[in-house]
Amino acid sequence: MRRMIRREGEQVSRKSAAVDRSALAVHWDLDRDVVFLNHGSFGACPIAIQEKQAAVRRRMERQPVRFFEKELPSLMHEARVRTARFLGADPDGLVFVSNATDISGFAHPREPACCGAGGIAVRIPGPCA
Repeated sequence: MRRMIRREGEQVSRKSAAVDRSALAVHWDLDRDVVFLNHGSFGACPIAIQEKQAAVRRRMERQPVRFFEKELPSLMHEARVRTARFLGADPDGLVFVSNATDISGFAHPREPACCGAGGIAVRIPGPCA
């Protein structure tokens, strides 16, 4: 793969940037004139995820009280069950947090107190891990 180095303000033609694009690039709504290499800091969402997020937001905006009090708990439960199934884990031992810093209140994953007997902690490596 050819490296593209660009100074601030320098223009890169759409044609030259397209040469280095992965076939998977069509799944993101990133600027086509920039070769985006840093998904770790501000991970862009794939277009399909953006569309699902928009649908959930519309659902929430139509009836916010019903959504938060009645629908959201079952949606979260379903997501936890599906995620646990994907990970091969027990859904009752799986929690979602809003970001990596939220887990700072938990015991360290290597300590048995974190998960109880036979528990598993999944830690996704990254800059905040």
